[in-house]
Amino acid sequence: MKSYDVGLEPFVSLIMPVGKAVDIKYSNVTAVSDASRTFLSAKGKSFNNFNSDKSNEQVILGNNGILFEDDDFYLKIYVDPFRTVPLFYSESDGLCISSDIKQCLIHAIDDEVDKVGFWELIKYGMCLGNRTIYKNVKQFSGASYLKINKNKLEYSFGNYWDYCVPEDQSINSMSEATFRLNNLLSREFKNSTSISNKYVMGISGGLDSRLSLNYLSGFADKKKISLFTFGNYENTLEYKYSKKIAEISGCREPVFCKLGVQSYVDSLLGLSVKSAGQINLIHGHIIDCLSSKNLYSDGSYQISNYFSDALFGWCCINPPEDIKVGFNRKIKNIMSDKYIPLDVKDGLIDDMKGIYKRISLKNHNYSSFDEYFYLVEKNIKLHSYLMHFQSSLAPIVSPYSSTKLIEFMISVPIEFRQGKEIINSLLVTSSIFSDYKLNDISSRDYAGATSKLSWKSFYGMKFKIINRVNIILDLMSGGKYRVKNVNHSEDLQGVYHRKFKGKMKEAVSFLVEEGILSKEVSSKRFKPLRLKPTDIGENLHLLSIVQAIRSLKK
Repeated sequence: MKSYDVGLEPFVSLIMPVGKAVDIKYSNVTAVSDASRTFLSAKGKSFNNFNSDKSNEQVILGNNGILFEDDDFYLKIYVDPFRTVPLFYSESDGLCISSDIKQCLIHAIDDEVDKVGFWELIKYGMCLGNRTIYKNVKQFSGASYLKINKNKLEYSFGNYWDYCVPEDQSINSMSEATFRLNNLLSREFKNSTSISNKYVMGISGGLDSRLSLNYLSGFADKKKISLFTFGNYENTLEYKYSKKIAEISGCREPVFCKLGVQSYVDSLLGLSVKSAGQINLIHGHIIDCLSSKNLYSDGSYQISNYFSDALFGWCCINPPEDIKVGFNRKIKNIMSDKYIPLDVKDGLIDDMKGIYKRISLKNHNYSSFDEYFYLVEKNIKLHSYLMHFQSSLAPIVSPYSSTKLIEFMISVPIEFRQGKEIINSLLVTSSIFSDYKLNDISSRDYAGATSKLSWKSFYGMKFKIINRVNIILDLMSGGKYRVKNVNHSEDLQGVYHRKFKGKMKEAVSFLVEEGILSKEVSSKRFKPLRLKPTDIGENLHLLSIVQAIRSLKK
């Protein structure tokens, strides 16, 4: 394993033994307090409106972090809508609450694996609701609070905000939407950056990172901005476009971070274990880049582009779909999966119903259940959690984790928000890139999300053809020989066949021995030889889960 490590120290740890005082410990955070309240945020964060005139809900909605309110009878804990400081909890002879899931596992009754949590990780890449991979360890959702009776050690959960925002009918044109978004983003970047600080940021061939660079270069010293791009080889469109973007912005050429097989091995041994299997080994590239190139050692702050996809309409469709239809489709998908045991299906359906309940009767402007699901589950359980581990290397600036941005973007009429069209408009009309005709490799286009006949659809077709050729080569050579795909920055298929395919049989056998999988399911659903990229992703997450369970076993 590499010399770097992530999440060694929990940001927050709280132990409440029965009949004893609350002991709250925290490190690597910024803290501010008044008479009965303490607000904790990731290191480097500033605070807004933290005074006695503001309610707990007002404070937490205006800041990133967690809020403790402690009086003689109750302890209340509030998590911000983005869950920028993750919290987990477990119960044995008392209550343990920590940002480190391993701490909660230590204090849990046992380390029994939750089969529902296992299948949620496989199907969705994260556990839903308050579930984790362990039965006796639960997680806080975004915009949630916990109220604890200190004398009886009784507790209850609730949500203080539901992410539901109605349409703003005063926004009647794309130009109006773009104008207001530009003002909001300018304010967020201005308030969260400084001309005196150094910054490091990943940049890609997509739209979101160039949007971030547009604002960052306007409020920070361009000489103090370090950019990086990752990929399995340098001759990719990702790197080509990112160099062009850096040149136009006046920043230095991005550092290229090569993702070799060892990068994914390190992620398996580090990130997957530290997250207790909650994070797939495929998501460790930013940590790998920052560590291998030592990009953060000079006191730089990281600029995170997380949450931009969900905010700006990646899952937004027009015409919109009835929320009930999308929810029912997810239920049908669960029911039609012949490999999931019936009792496990019941748990998955209950968790999905819990998400649906939060939106079903609300006044909102979501285009589909999928859009809401993407924002409140995937962004919080995956992207925010990833950001937490990355922050152990250097303080993170997260301009898109803003409640004001959520409230505005969801209020924008669907016709202006669909397919991230508003970002296209903003970059064309209100950015340093306005005078340039620049290509991009946005995932929405290359994944076939667009039906428009264009050069992007051509490259998208080429992308898929090369992938299918490589599937045949994988079968013939075991991943040894492959056709390079300039449209693709990563080669997960090749990495899997070269390094991880041989580990599948042993991993599946372990899950059978532990009673997590049946022999029948293991032999049919999780075969070592799988051809679809989504299937390979499932296998890699299974390996991540097994590595974590073995490493953390009591």
